[in-house]
Amino acid sequence: FDARAAPPLPEDQLWGDGERSYQLGLNGRGQAALREFGAMERVSRFSATVNGRLSFNAEGKPVESRLKPPGTPGAEKTYVTRVLQRDRLQACLLAEVRERYPQVDVQFG
Repeated sequence: FDARAAPPLPEDQLWGDGERSYQLGLNGRGQAALREFGAMERVSRFSATVNGRLSFNAEGKPVESRLKPPGTPGAEKTYVTRVLQRDRLQACLLAEVRERYPQVDVQFG
């Protein structure tokens, strides 16, 4: 039971494009866990890939660093990080539970 209201469905237009919300990054280990539970396909539909980092230097100026794609010589990672809104991940997982385990009753409000 969750005292808060249920999140919108993952495909709901209320999510918008996600550029101005808190993004949660899914690394290779997180993606592997979601794949193991059969939820990565749905999460992938609503997430974006990240090919680098954006940070800020001491003067407050943005500093961008790009990563080499997995499989290319000198690549830093074997996976591509995916990002999506934290609550949208929750909505994806809730949809998976409702489809795969109809005997589970998740209540809100």
